[in-house]
Amino acid sequence: MVDVTDRNAEFRTFVYWILIFVATGMMVGRILTVAADHGRTPFLSANDRSRWCTIRALVDHGTYVIDDVVLKPDGESFDRDWHSIDMVRHKGHDGREHYYSSKPTLLPTMLAAEYWLIKQTVGATLDRNPFYVGRVMLVVSNVVPLVLYFVLLVRLAERYGQTDWGRVFVVACATFATFLTTFSVTLNNHLPAAVSALVAVYATLSIWNDEERRWRSFAVAGVFSAFTAANELPALSFFVFVAAAVFYKAPKPALVAFLPAAALVAFGFFYTNHLAHNSWRPAYAHRNDGELLMTFPGSGVKLISGPITEDLRMEIYAGTKDKDIELSSRATVSEAPILNERWKGSTVKQRWILWDPEGNDRFTILLVGDDHPQLQVHAWDSWYEYETSYWRDEHKSDVDAGESRRMTYAFHCLVGDHGILSLTPVWILSLIGAAMLLGQKNCCGTYGTTFSAKMKNLLAFVGLKNSTDPARYQLCTFALMVVVLTCVCLAFYITRPVNDRNYGGMSCGLRWMFWFTPLWLLVMIPATDAIADNRRWRTIAYFFIFVSVLSASYASLNPWVHPWIYSYLLYLSH
Repeated sequence: MVDVTDRNAEFRTFVYWILIFVATGMMVGRILTVAADHGRTPFLSANDRSRWCTIRALVDHGTYVIDDVVLKPDGESFDRDWHSIDMVRHKGHDGREHYYSSKPTLLPTMLAAEYWLIKQTVGATLDRNPFYVGRVMLVVSNVVPLVLYFVLLVRLAERYGQTDWGRVFVVACATFATFLTTFSVTLNNHLPAAVSALVAVYATLSIWNDEERRWRSFAVAGVFSAFTAANELPALSFFVFVAAAVFYKAPKPALVAFLPAAALVAFGFFYTNHLAHNSWRPAYAHRNDGELLMTFPGSGVKLISGPITEDLRMEIYAGTKDKDIELSSRATVSEAPILNERWKGSTVKQRWILWDPEGNDRFTILLVGDDHPQLQVHAWDSWYEYETSYWRDEHKSDVDAGESRRMTYAFHCLVGDHGILSLTPVWILSLIGAAMLLGQKNCCGTYGTTFSAKMKNLLAFVGLKNSTDPARYQLCTFALMVVVLTCVCLAFYITRPVNDRNYGGMSCGLRWMFWFTPLWLLVMIPATDAIADNRRWRTIAYFFIFVSVLSASYASLNPWVHPWIYSYLLYLSH
């Protein structure tokens, strides 16, 4: 794990293992007590229940349909222990509407194999033994990968770090000061994405810096960079960077090993999605109106809520009979027009959902235009808009209403009540470390030389020095990737429509950025080394890690709560 020629290596190894074992013991201890508020399952939120529903449905019922999981035996009312708001509803392979988890299918399908093994070997099921099965799976699926994650971080800290204090500080941050360990008590996509990102980086850095040319390293980089993207959609940009790096360094093994390995993950992602939804697009991509089926004058037919008129039924039949659409007499129009932020500034004036329960057909009808209004009939492709869906505007709670002011949202994402830097200020050291790496002489060509001089003056002003150690210089390109990816992904989330600007819903932090955790830890290394002999900066760093550990520990029993800053400000406002 460490350089045996280093006289302090043995002591650092001791410290590393103490940190890892203490963190692991704390995670396992919390998992062994994890329970929902009602005390009947270990599932803490609608988010993780959604995935558990798919796992149970696959193994116990042999299908991705979760009707028999979320509904009581009467087939009408929801089972509180299993019901989730993270569901969609659409036609299944049998031509009838069913409930499905809205989460990507690959991860739950993989975890279903684990549940199947438990069920076959000890006979325990999620229905009868939810605590036993759930807790065992959380330890295997969350804690074990995190231990691997810690070990790889130790190796990278040893490789690229230069001081005892700096290396240990980075590993201490990894084990106690980030939200990954907080999320170990719940099934989620953020933890496997972060672990996958680190494994991919570990393999890619060996290819980029150590001239590693064994095909297995390229295969590992391909599988895990693709799996990161499969769990976090914006991480597709990370996959592109990794792919560019390995193809630039060694095109042949990249083509022979990296590409097929990544393609295997992509195949699993889309194939399981098609098995579940009969669509290549993930469930969360079905949020808009579908294909335009027909258009007719809007003034010719009076459209009111309730059962459709015979005139409208015949009008739709005449315009869509080539598509074998024939509405029954039970077809009804939604109670009220449905419009939201998505249609602002458009020519759409009103919108209805038309549902025919007899034929299990849904359509959306739009009233378009002012002077010469038209009615447009679209195929229904908004899977979140079924009658009882939480995600209809009239059903949403305040937490998911969305922040209307984009600048306010950006402020709180960065330094406010959900802020990356306010909740976990250790990332301020990552900002400094990234600047130090990019500020190394010749890091980015001619521009890098100029930037290096400016950085040297700035660091001197705050009492720090920038090293040009060759080992650290090797992280320069990596730091550039991390900075670009961070800016791109933050911009992606901040510029989302108002309905999506909800800070990740009820969560202890901006969870959509958690997969960056290992990347930010690595670029922190130059900063922690630089302050190792600076008493003033070490004191500041201790404060940073104190606040970060506080934030991670505040939600350690249930990460699906508001951040402590948000809760405290809410308390003060009352």
